[in-house]
Amino acid sequence: VLAREESLFEPHVEVIPRQARRHRDRPEVAPRVDPVRRERRFPDAELEALFRDGDQGQRVEVARALGDVPGDRAHGALTLILGQPGEGSATLRAEALRAIARTRHPNAVRLLTYYLLSDMSPEVQRMSGDALVELGTDDARFAVIEALSRGEKDAARRARLVDVIGRFEG
Repeated sequence: VLAREESLFEPHVEVIPRQARRHRDRPEVAPRVDPVRRERRFPDAELEALFRDGDQGQRVEVARALGDVPGDRAHGALTLILGQPGEGSATLRAEALRAIARTRHPNAVRLLTYYLLSDMSPEVQRMSGDALVELGTDDARFAVIEALSRGEKDAARRARLVDVIGRFEG
């Protein structure tokens, strides 16, 4: 395990804005990401190097792959990815949120609700809401209801909450 100072998942890594693409369009990424998905191993030095040295599309693929790591082994890396600043990293943050939801980590609902209401990027807000609905748990539903019942003053935030709660089944 890499020490935090040596980790390539640092929260202040500069993100180079580029069009994010699935790795099937990037043959050089698949051999590096697929073993992590298939074998569910993490931490993985090759994956960390891909995140550190890769372009935006490769970093997005790393975030997606981390969602396939079972348990909470990748949670720290995913929350550090959420710390990427700026609109240029919105796709990366959105994919990290989707990955956190897939891991079903105990903090997933709290993080998704927070980013639904607080992130400045519409892409991240949309992904947070989608991930809450995809989780479909009582915890996810109640987190949205609780946020609504706190009397959110901002009309746009209220609208996001109403949209999300309306998409839950039942």
